[in-house]
Amino acid sequence: MSYQTKIRSNVQTATNTHDFGVADVKGRAIGATVTLCTVTYSDLTDADKNNGTGGYSYYRIEPGVWFVAEYQATRAGVPFGPAFNRAMFKTEVERDAGVAKYLKAAAKRAAKTAAK
Repeated sequence: MSYQTKIRSNVQTATNTHDFGVADVKGRAIGATVTLCTVTYSDLTDADKNNGTGGYSYYRIEPGVWFVAEYQATRAGVPFGPAFNRAMFKTEVERDAGVAKYLKAAAKRAAKTAAK
């Protein structure tokens, strides 16, 4: 099914920083920041389609409330590398499990990086 939706609400609920207890070759602590958001999408309306964008500004995602986790690697508490990691979940429980899975994998990568 093809959806055409628009963000109606995007509320950041928490930002958590994690230090994995290891450092890179430059001595910077390796960690991550996880930002949690609750995003509400609703169907595109006629008004949205006639707002000057020709209706081309929309998302192809199921309408409703989504629980989002945005991940960012850090070095010494500062954002490091690309920040393309965004995961969307239908429930908070699924999001919490997704965050735990990400942090476990990130800690493993951090340990591998520190061992070099």
